[in-house]
Amino acid sequence: SSFLINPPQRLCTYPLFFSDLLKHTGDSPTDVKSAELIGATLKSVQDVANAVNKTMAASGSMGKVYDIYKMTLDAHEFVSDLVNPARRFLVEGDVDFSSPDKPPKRHHFYLFNDLMLLCTPRRSRVSGSDIPNKYKVKHRFGLVDFDVLDPPPALALNANEYMFRLRFMDRNGGTDSVHWPADGTRPPETDFLVWTDEASDLEKLRSALQQACYVTRQQLQDMTKRRSAVFTHGSSTSDVSSTPAS
Repeated sequence: SSFLINPPQRLCTYPLFFSDLLKHTGDSPTDVKSAELIGATLKSVQDVANAVNKTMAASGSMGKVYDIYKMTLDAHEFVSDLVNPARRFLVEGDVDFSSPDKPPKRHHFYLFNDLMLLCTPRRSRVSGSDIPNKYKVKHRFGLVDFDVLDPPPALALNANEYMFRLRFMDRNGGTDSVHWPADGTRPPETDFLVWTDEASDLEKLRSALQQACYVTRQQLQDMTKRRSAVFTHGSSTSDVSSTPAS
């Protein structure tokens, strides 16, 4: 496997080589022309290197998604569709989380580009103690269903509370919770509170969530517009073809 990484690593050294070559190019007419060619080559190589780095990062993210599904969550049916080509892992950590009918409780979260999972430790049936790196999913949040908001004013007055609010509005994003009825009934709107241990953790998670929620909603809006345009175009074509010739 060490040999397989050689081509990408070597490719990333080429921009350095051409940059250094460009610095040592003279000012003669011939050198100026050579500098233009070297500059164009440098840009092309940088574009290729950036594309390779982006592809490798995406591949690593997909591998992380699979590991979470298979190893950490034991391929549980609640997340049977977790692994798919469009899903990317973003960040994980620990937060305190509360819902309207439940007090705050410690959860481990996994944030993806379109989904957030809130989990609690899986316990051994023999000893009753937590099993390391094993979790069961309690809440599955489709990010298209959520807005990231400031905490309620009464709670925001406490400067020691690093928290924000997640507002759920059902947009058919696949959100689910073990505390909701098994028949699929969902509240039309509800708020959840999330606490972090440090201000830096709060900023990191909130920023990542806001960006992911925004992008996911934009993608949904674009898809809805495209489907509407296709339907409208199809209806217009059908109307024209069904119009009798005069």
